[in-house]
Amino acid sequence: MEPAESESSLKDRIRRIPCMKDSYFYGICAGIAGGLGCFMFTSRIKRSTHVGFSSFVITTLSYWFYCRRYWEKEMENTRLMQALLSDRVLADGTVEPPVTVGHSV
Repeated sequence: MEPAESESSLKDRIRRIPCMKDSYFYGICAGIAGGLGCFMFTSRIKRSTHVGFSSFVITTLSYWFYCRRYWEKEMENTRLMQALLSDRVLADGTVEPPVTVGHSV
């Protein structure tokens, strides 16, 4: 029962990391395409394996950093909107809304 639990745990950990599932998907597709493409043109197995693995690693890391950057930007916008909305709720029903420092629209 131990291997199934650790395998499940690894899948759960990967699911919890934002953008990881998509990064692996695109990396695997790029690795297969790069390896097969190189093999079709050169017929060299070792070089094709290296190209396929390199394509996988480069694509996975590149897409993960790109997606993670976009995700962080969206999370920052969400935090900003939540702060602005909470300020608006607090100011609702008053004559003048309170001035908030640090929030720029």
